[in-house]
Amino acid sequence: MNLAELEHDEGYRAFCQRTYFILKDDKTVVSCPDLLLWANWMEEHDKHIADDYIGCVRVSSVFLGMNVNFLHDYPPILFETMTAIVDPVSHEVVQCQDKDYFCFHRIIMRYSTYADAKAAHAIIVGKANELLPHVFEEPKAFLNLLVSEVSQSVDIF
Repeated sequence: MNLAELEHDEGYRAFCQRTYFILKDDKTVVSCPDLLLWANWMEEHDKHIADDYIGCVRVSSVFLGMNVNFLHDYPPILFETMTAIVDPVSHEVVQCQDKDYFCFHRIIMRYSTYADAKAAHAIIVGKANELLPHVFEEPKAFLNLLVSEVSQSVDIF
């Protein structure tokens, strides 16, 4: 089946409609059953909601454009905030010092709405400012505390 045939296939269109989304100027999300339209939108628009550096902590929130709730249970999960401990000069994510496994000091939280993503970002930035002096004492505890603070205020997945 070629792309032209796929565009007229109802199953394919239904899959696209529950998988691909665009963010309108008023920050509402609409499904996009046309894969090429979605791909063009993703290429031409800035998907960053906010991106902040607080010392050695980076908080970045983005619109994913794609439902990452792969079971396709609704609501779709379309936004993501990554919080990472970074080198203050290079901004590279700091690796864990545990020699038994490879990891980074970071957390990822996901949301269904722009409002939740924006609110979570603000909470994380505020809490990171508060806790920054303790970040390297116990990085995992620092990140877990951020998750706890956000989950009390917004729906995270």
